[in-house]
Amino acid sequence: MATLTKIFRHGNSDALRIPADFRLPSREVELHQSGYGFMVIDPAKREEVMDALHAAIKEAKRNKRARAAA
Repeated sequence: MATLTKIFRHGNSDALRIPADFRLPSREVELHQSGYGFMVIDPAKREEVMDALHAAIKEAKRNKRARAAA
């Protein structure tokens, strides 16, 4: 199913209006060019990476406290 949308200028950049039906779960996206005229838009994985980093830091702190108590 194709959906028609508008491209407009935002400062010095082109902007694309994304209809509500295509709403993404992220505030940032990754753009990949796939051939001439084709673009793939993926939700940014940055949030997942940051969550994993925070979990690893917590685990490292927990292990450090456990070793200090032993």
